[in-house]
Amino acid sequence: MTPTSRSIAEALTTVRQAADRARTGTLNHQAVHDAFRTAVTLIRQLDLRAFPLDEDDTLEQVVVTVHGVDVSVRGRSGDLFVHVEDIRDDLDQRTLPLSVEVNNAGEMAYGDPAPLCDGCGDLPAVDRTLMRCSGCLGRRGRRS
Repeated sequence: MTPTSRSIAEALTTVRQAADRARTGTLNHQAVHDAFRTAVTLIRQLDLRAFPLDEDDTLEQVVVTVHGVDVSVRGRSGDLFVHVEDIRDDLDQRTLPLSVEVNNAGEMAYGDPAPLCDGCGDLPAVDRTLMRCSGCLGRRGRRS
């Protein structure tokens, strides 16, 4: 199984096991190479990035993209700020509301799902007056 075909959970397990083996001195050259390739793949797959301190920040901003959702965390002088942004629409994927729970206070749903196209019933409607997706709007225009 190549690093790109592994699930996120499998890749994380591989990297953690390699770290454990490195601590005990039982990690060979090939295993080091494989662990680094897996780690790089994970960083790319999760689009993991960090930004230097800015203005009133006390901790660097760290952003990870998981399943089409950006999660950003940074320390500020008065709090720990968490920002969640659904980028699935930008990726032309059907979106569902985001259900979020903070500090075990119960789930809260944010955002309405995009209504589906009345033409094909498969893609989100981009024209909410005609209730058609971009594909059906294009087909409709060609038929005229």
